[in-house]
Amino acid sequence: MHRSSLVARAAGILSVALVVACVDLVQSTPPCPEELTPCGDACVDTRFDPSHCGACGSACAEGQACSLGQCAGGCLGATTMCQDGCVDPKGDRNHCGECDHACQAGEICSEGQCALDCGGGATKCGEACVDTTANAKHCGGCDLACAEGQVCVEGVCQLYCGAGATNCGTSCANVAQDPAHCGACGKVCESGPNAVGICAGASCELVCLPGFGNCNAASGDGCEINTKVSSLHCGGCGLPCPAIQNGSGGCTDGACKVSSCNAGFGNCDNVGATGCEVNLNTTAAHCGMCNKACPVGQLCSGGTCVMESLYSSSFTQNVGSTAAQCNDWNAFRASLVGKTFSTVKLRGSNDAVGVTCPTANLATQICQGLGAGTAVSVFCDGRNWSVGDCGVDHNGKAAVEVNANGNMCSCSAGYTARPCIDVPNNPNWGGMNTTTCTAPSQTLEVVCGS
Repeated sequence: MHRSSLVARAAGILSVALVVACVDLVQSTPPCPEELTPCGDACVDTRFDPSHCGACGSACAEGQACSLGQCAGGCLGATTMCQDGCVDPKGDRNHCGECDHACQAGEICSEGQCALDCGGGATKCGEACVDTTANAKHCGGCDLACAEGQVCVEGVCQLYCGAGATNCGTSCANVAQDPAHCGACGKVCESGPNAVGICAGASCELVCLPGFGNCNAASGDGCEINTKVSSLHCGGCGLPCPAIQNGSGGCTDGACKVSSCNAGFGNCDNVGATGCEVNLNTTAAHCGMCNKACPVGQLCSGGTCVMESLYSSSFTQNVGSTAAQCNDWNAFRASLVGKTFSTVKLRGSNDAVGVTCPTANLATQICQGLGAGTAVSVFCDGRNWSVGDCGVDHNGKAAVEVNANGNMCSCSAGYTARPCIDVPNNPNWGGMNTTTCTAPSQTLEVVCGS
């Protein structure tokens, strides 16, 4: 035989040997058994492997086990916790009947016993005996796997719901607080106008949106009251705003507030409950407007700070004036002598605004006549003003009167001050915006302002 032929034949034999060797090498890593899944270089049982629970790479949290392809705090169904994780001792060849009891080569585990064939109603799927009524990878038959999150019950794949949850068909629900399944699957908590339906303790409730209230306790109309603007339910149901003293008000942003004050009054403390508490015509600390104080030595008259001489005293109906009240009246009159004035005013507790003569020369005549005890009669600001004598005082001297009625010593209704009349026996000391004889109890004030 030629050398070249030998070489060729040797090369052919070597090629065949290499091919055989390669085939042997490829076939040295057998495919995974039917009940196992290839994950990388390993065949794993994704039903029980905590590193590949349900799918390759799906690892359970620390302290959890993998049972039937689901991570759980313990083993589900009839599975048992062994060193490798949760196993089915009725069909696991490595833990057949109990942990670490492995079947021999060629045997299968059936009903917890190593055998050549499956028994006890189990079905052979690949090399394993499985209960197709409960096995999630072979549910109802071999290789009929349930979807992730499902378990096999009586051979049918079903959604698995953990403790405290109810299977409501396509989802698990906590019927104690799920508004779509409140108390039972499919029972929906309805919302209403200005309200949201919630589930609490397996019962539906209405929760009002901010600024609204269910003040009639009826669910049909939702939260029907806007508590930001309702004067009957201001800031909450059953919280009405009080009537505003000397003004009007309402509910703004859930709080009772003054909306406007009557002329001559102010809400100077900014408290809705006290209303318009200040008389801006007579209050020196708030003269004409809130927080506008008159200088020391000045009074507030008609909302203007003026230098004033003031007589003020309180009288009781059917009781004559006292010697002290008469003495104060005479002292007031004496303070007017020789001065000029821009206004004169008669007012009192029955009419805090009173009547005014705002003409300087006429006001001076009235006040100077009152001081000197001389008769005066002038027409000012639509009224007849008079000064003169009416009776005698406790010292036997003429009792001087001032009025804006035009008639001296008259009992006609109007504005009159005569504090010294027949002290102490005559109860006809005058009145402001009332009868002027035996008038109701009140305070009389006479003001000469400059």
